[in-house]
Amino acid sequence: MRNVTRRGGACVGLSSTRIGAPCHVTEPVPTGLLSIIGVLGVLWGGSNVGGAISTVFQPIFHVKGRSFLVEKLIDVGMIIVFTALMLVIIGATAAGALLNRLISSFRVRSSSWSGRSLR
Repeated sequence: MRNVTRRGGACVGLSSTRIGAPCHVTEPVPTGLLSIIGVLGVLWGGSNVGGAISTVFQPIFHVKGRSFLVEKLIDVGMIIVFTALMLVIIGATAAGALLNRLISSFRVRSSSWSGRSLR
């Protein structure tokens, strides 16, 4: 931990502290490895949903299952496609709302000019 100097009873470099609390700042935690582990965990957990669905449909359609590695790769691919489609949907919704706002403000401006004479 680094010590932070006090000036006028307040810790310099801190946004807020409790009265009487020690004046120190902890070092930042390296989050690169934890981020990678978290993303891999989300992909693994999400792929289990696709695996469960394919496992349920195998006896229904009387088909043989794929190998474990091929099944996981397909499931992770479906997660990536699903995420991309969700981003497209969110972007299209935001663009539609923005376009609607621009068109409605244009109509208000044009209707206010239509009643005025140009003399």
